[in-house]
Amino acid sequence: MSIEKIAMGGECHGYTEAVFQSLAGVDRVEHVTSIGDNDSFSEGVIVHFNSEET
Repeated sequence: MSIEKIAMGGECHGYTEAVFQSLAGVDRVEHVTSIGDNDSFSEGVIVHFNSEET
């Protein structure tokens, strides 16, 4: 099994995580966000997936 990952920016991380988590081959989805002085900037997700199953 070959787990790869891709990071993407998005608005509402809750919905974004749920959509990616429902796809075949997705192992896990991580939420990332800005912190400190930049905490008002965008959020995103890192999707870990098995490229052999997608």
